[in-house]
Amino acid sequence: MLSALLPVMMLSLPLRGAALALLMRSEAQRVYSYLCSAASAVSAALWSVLVLLNGTSALVLDLPSAMGDYAIRLDGLGALVLLITSLTFACVAMYSLFSREGITPRGAALFNLFMLSVLLAMVADHLLLLLVAWEAMSLTSFLGAWGAREDQDTAAGWKYLAITHFGAALIIAALAFLSVSSGEVRLSEMHGLSASLGAASSAAVIIMVFLGFGSKLGLLPFHIWMPDLYSRSPSTVTALLSTAASNVAVLVLVRVVFDMVGVGEQHVLSLAIMGLAAITALWAAWQALVQRDGSRVLAFSSMENMGLILLTLGAAML
Repeated sequence: MLSALLPVMMLSLPLRGAALALLMRSEAQRVYSYLCSAASAVSAALWSVLVLLNGTSALVLDLPSAMGDYAIRLDGLGALVLLITSLTFACVAMYSLFSREGITPRGAALFNLFMLSVLLAMVADHLLLLLVAWEAMSLTSFLGAWGAREDQDTAAGWKYLAITHFGAALIIAALAFLSVSSGEVRLSEMHGLSASLGAASSAAVIIMVFLGFGSKLGLLPFHIWMPDLYSRSPSTVTALLSTAASNVAVLVLVRVVFDMVGVGEQHVLSLAIMGLAAITALWAAWQALVQRDGSRVLAFSSMENMGLILLTLGAAML
């Protein structure tokens, strides 16, 4: 019973929090909005602990669909990442209640919607759910960074939106190809497709997903949005971009490459990925050393960390 209730609370409470922030303009309702997101984070953390203790949990959403049942699913790897991410959201939500940046209805609503999109992307077991959640992540984080300061330079936000949508196009193309090739829309039903796809098609899919998710992680040359956006965004947006959004990208990338496609004999591709990731990490570390603005240091530091993670993924492929 609890394993079915917790995911429902995890996904429904951010919607309630966003509605409270937008419809009720009083400060008390905005406080309740952040408390809803904190409660959602606690629900996600408890569900993660249950999955880590008892094994994979799945739930079919009661929504009409022409593309099969919309389902969510949480396995051990997802539970570990979700636990870390949910605790991050809980901390940021409580910080937002006392932040000097203030609590605004718009900011509280976007925070809840961004949180919903991140959590849904982590547990989505349907192709359309994942793609919608990924797109919602980009839009809500873009709007959260937009107009936060009177002297805001909107070029940083537009660069972020353009690059992440280019990455999204690659992700959509790769996942749609896998869905058509396998005849499945449930992500958990796609396993080891490299045997049927062949080496060339498998390599093309892996390249597309690495570049697509790499656009969110700051992989060279898709990093150009990070320093400017980090330095112009509210601290809460910056914190969530460097943690929650990156966690989703890494989690889904691992699932696509190692589970849905399967590595196979991709030694040259593995070395190429390792080389690009190593260059990204080294260049970002060097840039972080010469920055004077703390937000830009965080941007390049996050970029370095993501480069190291992608380096280890390339090594795992090898």
